[in-house]
Amino acid sequence: MTWGTFSTCPISLFSSTLKTCSTKTSQALRVAIHDAERRATLRLRRPKECVTMTTRRSHPRRGTAAVEFALVFPLLLVPLMAVNDFARVYRCTQVVADSARMGAMYLSNPDMADNSPYATVEAAILASASDLSPPPTFTSRDGIDGVGNRYYEVTVNYTFHPVIATPSSVTITRTVRARMYPAAVLERET
Repeated sequence: MTWGTFSTCPISLFSSTLKTCSTKTSQALRVAIHDAERRATLRLRRPKECVTMTTRRSHPRRGTAAVEFALVFPLLLVPLMAVNDFARVYRCTQVVADSARMGAMYLSNPDMADNSPYATVEAAILASASDLSPPPTFTSRDGIDGVGNRYYEVTVNYTFHPVIATPSSVTITRTVRARMYPAAVLERET
C-alpha cells in the first residue's frame, strides 16, 4: 500500500455509508468520525508533514545552547587566562635569569667583553631581555667571597603585570654571581 494511491480515505467511505443508512447515530460519533477522516486524509496526502494534535507544539528549547554557552564561557575563560598568566610569568622568569647570567659573564670575563658586540654591561643585559616591556632594571657589584676569590654579582628586577588582576603585579628578581676570570684578576692586580 503506497501513500499516493488513495483518492479518498477508507474511513470516509465507511462514514459516508454510516451517515446515509442510520439516522440514529449520535452527534459525538459523527464528530469522532469527522476527526478521524481529517487525520487520515492529512496522513495520506502528506506523510512527511502529518499534523496531529499531539505533535503540534512550539519549540520552547530554541536558543538554549546559546544561553548555556553564554553562562559557561566566562567560567571557562578564567582558568584559561590563569594558565596564560602562569606561562607568561614562567617565560619572563627565564628571560630575567638569562639577562642576569649574561651581565655576570660580561663583567667577570674581560675577554668576552672585548669580543662582545655590546659596549657596556647594560647593553648586554637589555639585549638579552629585548622582548620584555618595560625593560628590566639591574644592579651590579663586585666583591670577594669567603675563600678569597673575586666575583661580580648582577641582580635583574622585572615587574610583571598579569592579565588577571590578582595579584596586581609580581616582581621577578634573579641574582647571578660569577667568579672573576683568573686572567682578569691578574690584570686587575697589576
